[in-house]
Amino acid sequence: MAAPSTTTDPESAEQAYRCVGSITIARAGSTQREIDALPDPLTLDLSSVQKMDTVGAWIIYRTVRDRGAKVVGASEDVQGLLNQVAEADVPTRV
Repeated sequence: MAAPSTTTDPESAEQAYRCVGSITIARAGSTQREIDALPDPLTLDLSSVQKMDTVGAWIIYRTVRDRGAKVVGASEDVQGLLNQVAEADVPTRV
C-alpha cells in the first residue's frame, strides 16, 4: 500500500509527491485524488515504490503527459512499465 507524502522545495515551490510501497489498482482512486489535489509544478518521487501495475503506471504517465509532472527515482522495472504505457498511448481508428 502506498503511504504518500508531499513536500515542497522552498527554492522552487515545487510540490513533490512521494509514494511508498505499491501503486496498483487497489489504490488507484485514492492515489489519483491525492495527485489531483496538488498544484503544479509537480514532481512524482517513485524511489520507494516496490510494486506498480499497469493501472498505477497509467496514473503516473497521465500525470506526466497532462500536467507536465516530473518523475524521479523510478526503478528500472517501474520505468520500463511507464515506457510501455507511453508507447501504447496512441490514437486508434474506430
